[in-house]
Amino acid sequence: MIDNQVVKYMTVLYPNYPRYSQDNESILYTCNPDGVQFGTNVYTYNMRSKHIDQITDYNDGECVYPDWNHAREEIIYGYRSPHKQALVIHELSNQDTTEVQLNSEQMIYNGYPRWSPDATKIAFISNYPEGRCLNLFIVNPDGTQRIQLTSNESTRIRYHEPSWSPDGEIIVFRSNPNAPNVPLTDVMFTYEIIAVNINTMEQLQLTQDEFFDESPSWW
Repeated sequence: MIDNQVVKYMTVLYPNYPRYSQDNESILYTCNPDGVQFGTNVYTYNMRSKHIDQITDYNDGECVYPDWNHAREEIIYGYRSPHKQALVIHELSNQDTTEVQLNSEQMIYNGYPRWSPDATKIAFISNYPEGRCLNLFIVNPDGTQRIQLTSNESTRIRYHEPSWSPDGEIIVFRSNPNAPNVPLTDVMFTYEIIAVNINTMEQLQLTQDEFFDESPSWW
């Protein structure tokens, strides 16, 4: 159980992007406890000891979309500042950090990194290479073998929240595929859940309704 004091701490100070550890004992999340610009860092909360650890200590940018590597003692997160955007692998045992070498301009958007189940691939969203249209990619942790899984050519279509299937063959994500057909003045377009096979790149839209479908996850 999480006591009232921790609940107050974790809700008042705007935690974001929570992710359970594989043993379900810790939660990885981002938070900006001081409420200052570029003060969002990565934290873990241990539900057994009720202890909170600050993992990163950036004061010139912010961390977003953290994810556990369940095969090793490391995490990945997006880092962004006025001058740079990057995906960062952070080893928890020694606090070493390594940027995923994507060989793109520093202000190309790279977000929502998610480890594959065997930790050999990273799924992420990017507007590489032109900095305009978002698409879903996978890449090796060292930045090699980047593969674009989607072929979006509209600046109005968004991609969010990729989630791997347990066998590492399919990624589901949230998107708004009908956005190009909606008037620019209408911001109430819906989001749907879409699956893509990483080998064939075949897509399947899993939902089609008037609701805001989000946060897909495999169980």
